[in-house]
Amino acid sequence: MDATTAFPSPTGPEPVPMGAGPASTPPESGVSTTRVLLRVALALALVIAVWFLYLLGEDVQAADFALVDTSKARLLSGATWADPRWEAELAAKLAALGKVANEDDAALQRVVSVISGLPFVAEVARPKVLWPDGLRLDVRLRTPIACVQIGSEFQPVAEDGYLLTGRWPAPPERGAGWLPVVVVGASVERLHAGPVVWTDAAVDGFAVAQSLWESLEPRALAELGRIVIDARNARSATVENGGVTLALERGRRVLFGRAPNTDEPGELPVAQKWKNLDRALHYLEPIDDSGERAGTPQFDWELVDVRWDMPEILPRGGFAKDDPRSKPRLDRPADERARDLPLRGAGAPRGE
Repeated sequence: MDATTAFPSPTGPEPVPMGAGPASTPPESGVSTTRVLLRVALALALVIAVWFLYLLGEDVQAADFALVDTSKARLLSGATWADPRWEAELAAKLAALGKVANEDDAALQRVVSVISGLPFVAEVARPKVLWPDGLRLDVRLRTPIACVQIGSEFQPVAEDGYLLTGRWPAPPERGAGWLPVVVVGASVERLHAGPVVWTDAAVDGFAVAQSLWESLEPRALAELGRIVIDARNARSATVENGGVTLALERGRRVLFGRAPNTDEPGELPVAQKWKNLDRALHYLEPIDDSGERAGTPQFDWELVDVRWDMPEILPRGGFAKDDPRSKPRLDRPADERARDLPLRGAGAPRGE
């Protein structure tokens, strides 16, 4: 997508820090005030995670080189995800450099250094001279995999842990889904865009988020909706302790076990966990009925435990009082009693 030299405001909207608290429930999906901004981001989401930056120059008489005016730039974006404010931030940094000679290696390196220093830029290739009067820089952007809540706003985080520029009033969309919110487990009020030394809970949560994008198809991402990943118990997971918890909309919860970065023996492969959740999401598909039950899930649930070969599901509202699964049996070992509650309810669809 071509970007003209008429860039928006250089810095974008100023973030407004507010009192923070760990996220516990997914934000409501119907945040109408954010739709325009979210759609603008999607307009930049095309195919290849790379920006082609052309710096337009002007001829200098009586010289064998050209001066490149860094205030004049065309930005061709093919990124899989890009905050529209990044373009303005990049343009402002370039404009501050003034004119550089396209044969001045030191000046060209300064351009590369300035662009490389932006938190959302992962890599900048060596400049290519476009004779007679320009340069081309290939820039690889960082891709966000999750976001963290700072006050009442949400800031994206890349797969390498970089906190990216720009806050959002709601978790932004990425492709068919939304960036999951990761509970940090510590104060985040003073965090700035760039590298961050994260807590173990955040690191484990980001690992779960990365596996989400690697494992789920677009249909499943859309059905999953906005979620919160709480990995504060990831490293102490047991049969009784569900470890990582995913909080979904409408009060649904998922017990996920340990995070994939811990590589603990005996854990179900992470891809199988997501497959189990995908099956559970299938149960929530609405009944094909034009009557009073239209839009009602085929089988609604409030808890699914994806840690086992067969996912275990607690139906919404729990089991009936006379159902033996409504009470742990004390004559059974503790590791078996802990698995009584999240078993399938009567009428639940069978696994594939």
